[in-house]
Amino acid sequence: MRKLNRILQILLVFVLLFTMVGCGEDTASTGIQMLNDYGYGNGFNLKGLSSMSSANTIKVLQYGEEMDVEPSWEIAQWGSKYNLADGTEKSEGDWYTYACTGKALSVNRKTSAVKLTLHAQEDYGDTPRQQGQPWPHLLLSQGFGSITRLDEYEYINVEIDYTIDYMQNMMSEQQYIESIHTAQILFYMTVKNVDAYSADKGNYYWFGLPLYDYRYEYPIGHTQIDGGKEEATGKVIYTVDGKEYYDAPPTVGVKQSIKIDILPYVLDSFSALQEAGHFENSFLQHMVFGAMNIGYEMPGTFNSSFTLEKCSIQYELKEMY
Repeated sequence: MRKLNRILQILLVFVLLFTMVGCGEDTASTGIQMLNDYGYGNGFNLKGLSSMSSANTIKVLQYGEEMDVEPSWEIAQWGSKYNLADGTEKSEGDWYTYACTGKALSVNRKTSAVKLTLHAQEDYGDTPRQQGQPWPHLLLSQGFGSITRLDEYEYINVEIDYTIDYMQNMMSEQQYIESIHTAQILFYMTVKNVDAYSADKGNYYWFGLPLYDYRYEYPIGHTQIDGGKEEATGKVIYTVDGKEYYDAPPTVGVKQSIKIDILPYVLDSFSALQEAGHFENSFLQHMVFGAMNIGYEMPGTFNSSFTLEKCSIQYELKEMY
């Protein structure tokens, strides 16, 4: 009996040690969630077709219900020909779908997965996009209203799990021009100066993780001015090269899982932009995150759908003494 008790005690010690190690790993991967309504339970504020003339909410989409809570999430459909506000809604199994000609957004009310579908062929018809012509977007976005400065973060972990269900190039070889035609899945956050006494107050730039670009094996990093169409913001865009967070090229039909501490890259982006002559009157303690978005931009005639299973932004702050 003593021998049996001794064996049980040893086993108990191993179980406790294993549990402690497991808890340590879980704690290391958690933090404060930056996103509100993480599971999309409160629905969406739908924006219009133009970021200049109809950027306000035109319809509240809350799964056919009347809720007393304001949605945290927005749906942007800039540059589109057809409006989700004029579309249909339906519930089928665990999925609730908003759809109109050329696009759809479906939410799994059980798992919180989101499926975005954009058929740009409905927008362009048989004539591919020309230089300077706007292109359709389908984005999930959220504003932060954050007052946490860049110099206060210990880390900012972004985790994204998604699968491209299909990606179809509807242009012929003669029609396709690589420099102006592509399909992109993008993740962006805005970095904004909010210091009341700074000459740069209100100015911001786009910090991005390009998830997919039809033209490249890995989406490339770049710095440029947001342009190419009349409704462009004119702000600087800074994106990280996909090889920094992908172990293999993103492939249609294969689940992609990204986990990256973006803080070092955000700090590098701010330094690089200052060296290039931007934000000359700004310091790290002036800068905060203003908003985020994730989804499609489609400057080419492509039909595609992707399922977003996870989009998380978790952070911890430095200990202040």
